[in-house]
Amino acid sequence: MTVTVVTVLESLSIDTIYSLQFIVYSLQFIVYSSFFMEIILKRIARKDAYTIGHLYILKDGEVTRKVNCAMMNPHLKRWFTSTFDHGLLNGESCFCDTLEPTWRNLLGVELKPEEENVRLGRVSGKKAQKMKGATAIPEGTYPVLVTKSPRFKEWLPYVQGVPGFEGIRIHVGNEPKDTQGCILVGENKVKGMVVNSRIWLHRLMQRISEAKERDEAIWLTIV
Repeated sequence: MTVTVVTVLESLSIDTIYSLQFIVYSLQFIVYSSFFMEIILKRIARKDAYTIGHLYILKDGEVTRKVNCAMMNPHLKRWFTSTFDHGLLNGESCFCDTLEPTWRNLLGVELKPEEENVRLGRVSGKKAQKMKGATAIPEGTYPVLVTKSPRFKEWLPYVQGVPGFEGIRIHVGNEPKDTQGCILVGENKVKGMVVNSRIWLHRLMQRISEAKERDEAIWLTIV
């Protein structure tokens, strides 16, 4: 059987093999994410030294997800996009606030003239350089696992597949100096800070735990 499979694969073009692998990966993705909990981070204030956001939790069925694949990439790099009604980001679904490092235009999106700042890497249509330890992760959709953090010595949400970043977590903190790219949760009751961070991390972990008991995959989308 193994010989037959190898022979058949050798008779196919590389493009066809990539296409078959893409279909398999897509099917695995569909099965894996039949049920999910979607965490939405909407950035609302891009300040010079920090970024403030609102964290929302949407229910299963409120988000449509698509898997994308670079067909000619030998490593079949995949990325995900999520579509949802932005009207769902309201007081009912709002969970808490977030604090991140400075937002830079890592994706090279178009900006309004008043949003541009060359010093901070905010140039319309131009991809900015990451400033190590002082840059918020790029917008996108990422799978989330709960794993034990070697740094914090506790189980925390781990954001997977962030391009150009490693070890991105959702964790406790209050000020910009408490994050080098990770997402801090809490309440933005003080300018440039989040407070009650440990309380809100505990509540988020509870929600994630409940979702995992329902066999839901956890996803984070940043907009």
